[in-house]
Amino acid sequence: MIGILIAVGIISISSVAPSSQAQQIKARSEDGIVIEGPGIWKKILLPEGEYREEILISPDGHKVIYHDKFDPYKPPPLPKPVTTFTVIDVATGGVIHKIPLYWGSGSRGRLLYGVEWIDGRFVSVMGEESFGILDTHEGRQIHNLWGRNFSLAPNRRLLLFIRGTPRIYFHEEYKSLLSEYVMLALIDKGQPVDEGATNRTAMTIYPEVYPFGELGQRVYRNLNERHFIKSGFCWFPDSRRVAFVEEHRGALWLVVLTLDVGDTEVKVVPRRFKVAEEPGDVTVLEWMGDGRGIRVVVQGVTYLVDLERGTVQAHSK
Repeated sequence: MIGILIAVGIISISSVAPSSQAQQIKARSEDGIVIEGPGIWKKILLPEGEYREEILISPDGHKVIYHDKFDPYKPPPLPKPVTTFTVIDVATGGVIHKIPLYWGSGSRGRLLYGVEWIDGRFVSVMGEESFGILDTHEGRQIHNLWGRNFSLAPNRRLLLFIRGTPRIYFHEEYKSLLSEYVMLALIDKGQPVDEGATNRTAMTIYPEVYPFGELGQRVYRNLNERHFIKSGFCWFPDSRRVAFVEEHRGALWLVVLTLDVGDTEVKVVPRRFKVAEEPGDVTVLEWMGDGRGIRVVVQGVTYLVDLERGTVQAHSK
């Protein structure tokens, strides 16, 4: 877990490495970065006047990353990058890479909500309906994703998110296109990003499956057949199964996807269970025990889904 404390002229960020030896990074904007921890003290000088935000050390303690300041309300014309990330080698203090970040889906700019090391190589950049992934070994951005509810699997190799419909389709005449899709991206299976096109490195896995880069867009003549995701994603610890709740045909359904991710293909097996006859707020979604069941709470009613028997039991207050 990464915490950020901002004070006048000082940014203090702590990160817990896998070795459990806590390290701290303190950045004094007037001179450089000081890395200190148990038995560690190192100062890295940076170019004078260079602005630094989101200063983070990698989990293995080998690299530091930060990005330039940018104004999301005055971004450069696409396809120019909106900001640049700098990767520094802790051992030498030298700059390893300068990585430009491309953003969003044809928009002029996106707010940047947070930066996080996925592991010692990949860095995630979360924004407004946007998610970028940087490869600090190769020195480039490898994913430019557009959607919401981005969720990293426990193995930190799979990323799910919801792809909705561009706002233009909210007009009455486009309602047949207004639906939502579950997308999958593989963290280490990206490709170089050098402009604003999005979701080329992701594949649609629900309600239909399409190959990577082929998003698919169904036309729903019957509007009741559209799909709308009403919960976050709930991963099982093995990263092979994930659950969520959707609204479909006027009811709420628990959807459980089993994912078989190979080197050349991805297999998806969906199962659905009706948990509520009418839409409502989903307040609890959790796996039970060893993964044989799932508990869903909608509008105060608890639904226990037995995955082995394929049954659903409702329990009111």
